Amino acid sequence: MKIALIIPGLVVVIVAALFIYYGGLRRVEFSITKLGGETLVYVEQVGNTLEDPDPAILEKLKGRYNIKTLPEKEYIVTEFPFRGKISIMMGIMKVYPAMNRFVSEKGFDEDGWVMEIYDIPGKKIVYRKEMVKR
Repeated sequence: MKIALIIPGLVVVIVAALFIYYGGLRRVEFSITKLGGETLVYVEQVGNTLEDPDPAILEKLKGRYNIKTLPEKEYIVTEFPFRGKISIMMGIMKVYPAMNRFVSEKGFDEDGWVMEIYDIPGKKIVYRKEMVKR
């Protein structure tokens, strides 16, 4: 009987600890920032960003990978802490709804792509949304 009471209590404590560790109730803050000029090297929808790539290296990669330079313009940007694989799901559940609210409050169109940049050494996920004006 006591085990039946202890297990749900442990589950609640573990879920609460994970919630706090992965961002908790912290508000997601957005900024509108002028970015761009990075070169993307990708297959399908997964790849790397390169800043100031060597043209000779890009020429070698052209046959095997898609290469695109991001246009320099304003993007909606926010960051979320990266502390492991669970951060990816927690970020999706927390950032995307907040981003949709921010976009509609500021009068932008909800269309436009979102790029997730996983900065593992910096321990953060950067979300960058293309601004599309109505």
